[in-house]
Amino acid sequence: MSEEPTAETTASEESNETSRLDDVLDTVARFADRSYDKVEQELRNAHVMGKMTVSFGSAEVKRRLGDIFTSAPSSTSKASDAPPQSTPAAAERTAPQSLHGAVDNLIPGYDDLSASQVVKLLGDLTPEDLTVIEHHERHGRSRRTILNKIAQLTSAPDAAS
Repeated sequence: MSEEPTAETTASEESNETSRLDDVLDTVARFADRSYDKVEQELRNAHVMGKMTVSFGSAEVKRRLGDIFTSAPSSTSKASDAPPQSTPAAAERTAPQSLHGAVDNLIPGYDDLSASQVVKLLGDLTPEDLTVIEHHERHGRSRRTILNKIAQLTSAPDAAS
């Protein structure tokens, strides 16, 4: 006593399947919309956090550079008995408005120079100048050749002492 499907029952089953498929598609579409909205919100949050980090970071760099360049060596110290070092970078140095400006004042065209060109100029700089260059390099191109030379110069005992 098996019943053969009639055209009416087949049409009803197809209608039910279509309805279920439509429900699944609606659910997937709602899920995709919510996921898209979440991703969009996360990107907006990341953008705001990035801008805030750059803002606070640049203010901190400016503050620290200001501290470096406003703390001039005392004229009554024993180091003042030594002849002043005269380097092209020292002659052109002025209080910078930004880290890039500070580095460019120390070594004009710094960012356009190759690592080997920069390394040749590092020996003429003071330890404070090397600190500025190191900070700029670590937060920029991070060229190992330059960072290693700065480490070598700053860890070497001073031959004059």
